[in-house]
Amino acid sequence: MARQPGHCAVTGEEFKRRRESLRLTQHQIGALFGVTRNTVQNWEAGLFKPPHVAHYAFDAWDQMSNWELNDVLAHQCS
Repeated sequence: MARQPGHCAVTGEEFKRRRESLRLTQHQIGALFGVTRNTVQNWEAGLFKPPHVAHYAFDAWDQMSNWELNDVLAHQCS
């Protein structure tokens, strides 16, 4: 999902939708961003804004195969 130039913010709702489309748990996505599951919950609930780099990360992960993404997770969560 490509973004228009200048449009970098990811809402909590979009963050959750994109996380779920990758079939990742809050714990897994938290490990990829280096934060706790509670932080991810707060982003998705709209209590705090997700990081500005989230859209870049999701765009990159969307291009990965499930095998490649699982390999990244294996290294992040170990």
